[in-house]
Amino acid sequence: MRLNHRWGGRWAVVMRSLRSRRFRLATVLRVRKRQEDMRAQALAETQSVIQKAQHLRDDLSTLQRTMLMDADSLTRNDFDAADIRRYFQYERHLARRVVDTDAKLAELKSVAEDRRAELEEATQKKKAIERLEDRHREAVEAEARYWDQRSIDEIATGRAYLARRKDRL
Repeated sequence: MRLNHRWGGRWAVVMRSLRSRRFRLATVLRVRKRQEDMRAQALAETQSVIQKAQHLRDDLSTLQRTMLMDADSLTRNDFDAADIRRYFQYERHLARRVVDTDAKLAELKSVAEDRRAELEEATQKKKAIERLEDRHREAVEAEARYWDQRSIDEIATGRAYLARRKDRL
């Protein structure tokens, strides 16, 4: 059976154009996803460095407390001023390292916040493109449904015409 004469030749072209309608911003979406991945990786690396610095600070604090307790027991048992002075010098050195580590932690936390903000921005940009892609897909599907319904209507019209024509004969 032949389709309606108006659509007979153009129907294949219409169907091909539906299949070929690709999302024009697909490359932009891939770039945005890649940017989001890079930002997430940078944030994860910063958080890893923060964790290591926190562990170092905890170890230094523990060592500092141990040194103070050792110096205290040394002063009670065997009072040697030179040894005690070395213990307290080392304890002051550890205290300076703890302060330096705290400063580094504060700086790293600031960097982490900046990277978190960059990640959120990249995620928002990616989501905007994804919403456009969803709208595009919905529009293509709606158009495909329209053309499917139109072809079904044409087939039904053709069959009804043939049935009326058959009845007249």
